[in-house]
Amino acid sequence: MPATNELSDGVVTLRPMTPADAEVHLAGEDEPTARFLSGGRSTMETVLAWIERNRVSRETSGPVRSFGICLAGTGTLVGMVEANTATPGFHPGVANISYGL
Repeated sequence: MPATNELSDGVVTLRPMTPADAEVHLAGEDEPTARFLSGGRSTMETVLAWIERNRVSRETSGPVRSFGICLAGTGTLVGMVEANTATPGFHPGVANISYGL
């Protein structure tokens, strides 16, 4: 990734999520997202904890890379994408990719 930790094609930007994204991210959680990605309904506390775990993983070269998907130019958060290379039951070198829009 570039030094800014952002990647953009001029239409969308991928960037690390911050606590400022928590409210919008939580508001976008629907029933399928809660069921398949979150394992149940999220709360502001669980979203903030998830954002913090992702920050720590990024800074310590951990197995999870999670990014907010934003509209380029406005910065409006419209989704997320995550890659996890330490998913239980997966073979080494295999990543679990999840996303929500």
